[in-house]
Amino acid sequence: MKSEMDSQHCIDDCNRCTQSCLEAIRHCCSKGGSSMSSQLMDLLLSCAESCQTAAHCLSRSSSTSARLCDVCSEICNACAEACEKVRGDDKLKRCADACRHCAASCESMAHAPVGA
Repeated sequence: MKSEMDSQHCIDDCNRCTQSCLEAIRHCCSKGGSSMSSQLMDLLLSCAESCQTAAHCLSRSSSTSARLCDVCSEICNACAEACEKVRGDDKLKRCADACRHCAASCESMAHAPVGA
């Protein structure tokens, strides 16, 4: 069952992922080149926004939390894949790790039985 601790853990993971994606965007903008692909930038922005939305909904125990966490997990995994395609970039590697961690946390929340 979903507990307050599970929800808080997912909120924290979402917030870390949001921050990591925003830092990666700043990094890509300053670096330029292949790290500035429009697909990567789009995924980083979408990931940051979906994580922020999921965290907000979880924090108020919204009835839409499970669905939003499911979508957030998908976006986080796609963002991680895009970050991993840019080889040799430690900032994007850390972002990919944060995205994968958040995706797992959101997946767990999306498919956990609802408490009584």
